[in-house]
Amino acid sequence: MTDAQVENLVRELAWTVDAAGARRLTPEGLYGRRKMTALVRRVRPTASPGSVHLAMKSVGLQGIRRAKGIRTTIPGQGRPAGR
Repeated sequence: MTDAQVENLVRELAWTVDAAGARRLTPEGLYGRRKMTALVRRVRPTASPGSVHLAMKSVGLQGIRRAKGIRTTIPGQGRPAGR
């Protein structure tokens, strides 16, 4: 399976066109690399994880992260930072 075929399949799975003709992101468009690879392999078992990763990168998909942002410690009042 060529990378172009995988890219077209990822694009079909991630985007849809509504009745008004506008392109909309499907829930599958929020998938990360591992989940998207599993989804693509259900349709095309010969797709490799690397080709799915490259297809997602070229289409501009990243997936949603559940983790919160970076949290740093805040020193208490009267205590110098770094101790």
